[in-house]
Amino acid sequence: LALFRGTAAAQQGDLPLAHQYYQAAVDSDPNYARAYIARGQIVFLQARQGCKAGQTDVTAILNDALNDYSTALDLPAGPPAAISTKVNLHRGTAYLCLAMAGAGSEYWELAKQHLDNVLRDYGDGKNPALQYLAAQAHDRLGVRAMSLWSSGLQAAADTTPALGDPALLNEAAAAFERAVALSRVPRELALTHLWLALIGAVQQDCQSARTHEQDAQAAFEQAAALDSTSPAFVQWRDGWNQLYAQVMPALTFYCPAAGAAPTGLSQNPWRQRANGT
Repeated sequence: LALFRGTAAAQQGDLPLAHQYYQAAVDSDPNYARAYIARGQIVFLQARQGCKAGQTDVTAILNDALNDYSTALDLPAGPPAAISTKVNLHRGTAYLCLAMAGAGSEYWELAKQHLDNVLRDYGDGKNPALQYLAAQAHDRLGVRAMSLWSSGLQAAADTTPALGDPALLNEAAAAFERAVALSRVPRELALTHLWLALIGAVQQDCQSARTHEQDAQAAFEQAAALDSTSPAFVQWRDGWNQLYAQVMPALTFYCPAAGAAPTGLSQNPWRQRANGT
């Protein structure tokens, strides 16, 4: 009961209350693996704003989450709980956060290893109960590839024709496409379609970019129809707005109206925004 109450509180965006309930579940049964996973996930969610370059102080907080995941993995649980798969997903997500914060280059590969383990467990559909976890793993692999790609973009001069490593861009697109195919959650679909719209724009596949932007808008409206007032939705909407503010300048620049050709990279407003200038 405490676990379910915690989940309800988390879905409403009340993370401190969710943590209280999950702590109560752990206190009630110290061998309850799902409670440790849930508590660790709340710790991560409370720290995820630190998943940005230079925010290496997030390391200590994420270590608490990683410790909870490790504890869960060591406890007995039946196969339906999919504890090891969930732990791999959350570990991969935490390592991705540490990589993006600049805590160490080794975290990029650690994130990929754990997320790939989720996809291994899913077995390309052979274990359909893990479909939702697989969708999240693909999405995070897409974010990983885009983060590495944008790192190259940051390092390149404004006059460099190639924006980042095109192989990473293709890797991100493939991962996001798989996430779209597997996910059924409007909030997740809205963000994933936005990523695909950005990739399509940069690759100057304007039909794909516009289609994904429209799909993102449709998923956003569906998410808002389900819940538009909770703190969780408000926080998610802020993230949506930030990504949308990156996508639209790219669409405008790379896919201009009336078939006009893009201008020089030094005049690219999206490039300037992506570089933080």
